[in-house]
Amino acid sequence: MTTAATSETALWIAAERLPQFASVLPHAQYSPSIAAPAEFTARSWPAAEALIEIVRSRLEGLGPVTANALADSMALPLADVEAALAKLAAEGFAMRGSFTPGTSQSEWCDRALLARIHRYTVKRLRQEIEPVSSQDFMRFLGRWQHVIPSERRQGPDALAAMITQLEGFEAPAAAWPGTPARSARHRSRSCRGATWGCGTARYPRRPSPLR
Repeated sequence: MTTAATSETALWIAAERLPQFASVLPHAQYSPSIAAPAEFTARSWPAAEALIEIVRSRLEGLGPVTANALADSMALPLADVEAALAKLAAEGFAMRGSFTPGTSQSEWCDRALLARIHRYTVKRLRQEIEPVSSQDFMRFLGRWQHVIPSERRQGPDALAAMITQLEGFEAPAAAWPGTPARSARHRSRSCRGATWGCGTARYPRRPSPLR
């Protein structure tokens, strides 16, 4: 690793990227002065091609990023970075769109990295809605139905709250007075008013399609 210092910025550069940055930043000062590995010095890099590979490597590690942010991070002209991004998009390597909530500018991202982010997001969302165990569900039902002692309703409004929760549940008339599990006390006079009513649900019989 070395640093390439220009009048506007200083960048950390891997040794294998030195030939590319030497083409893109010809006036940079390198400290410490190191040489690129031999296998990376055999090819000469035109500035445009070198910038394409540099931007490619940046997209592989940054995730969604704007062209302005890319250009500013390397102190390079925005037009040159946008031209490199357009080449990568034509290759099918990069995708352009709005990937970060709240961002008004168009962003760029490595297509493979974007697919990986999508998979991780879907996996996390699925984990958030995984069903609970049957034991946890039964404990919830006990609290929600107020059948455990610590959640049992008391007071004059207990019966009203219980009936409201069980509204629409069909049960024989003889089953309704006996609700000690949900209400500590049952007052029969609470049922003498006109607040609640009961009846038998009847559903119209449909003719059978079979004859």
